[in-house]
Amino acid sequence: MKIGNNKFWLTVLGSILLVVISLFTVSCLNRTGTVSELAIAKGIDENGQPVDPTNVYTTDTKELYLSFKISGFPVGTKIEVDWIYVGGDPDVEFVLGKNYVTEKQMATVTKTGAGYTSTMYSPIRMGFEEWPKGEYKVVVYVEGVEKASTTFKME
Repeated sequence: MKIGNNKFWLTVLGSILLVVISLFTVSCLNRTGTVSELAIAKGIDENGQPVDPTNVYTTDTKELYLSFKISGFPVGTKIEVDWIYVGGDPDVEFVLGKNYVTEKQMATVTKTGAGYTSTMYSPIRMGFEEWPKGEYKVVVYVEGVEKASTTFKME
């Protein structure tokens, strides 16, 4: 092919266009997105936002919600929330150990954009009538990568 040939330039331009389209598509699929505004609360409103969030609760609290905002993740993105008993009560630590993952909750992003989502957890799921005293951590993973976490305490 001659450099002055129109076919040559059309082939070059076509190749460049394919590379640009491929890079754009890959960058859209690999959006990192954000997880923010994590809060632990006894309840959530109709938008999934926390009602009266705090980080200290009594052991007789029936259930807790983790509320958080997600944005920029494509539909189909996998989200995992781990509820972890960090420790604090020697008797419970004897049974569960420290940093025990009490539950893994899974979800999939179903809409584009930004919004709040939440998950609920209860001590019954650990096999206890009440929350064991001590420290807890909740971790949010996106596609297996830790994106955010928060802690709370049961007294």
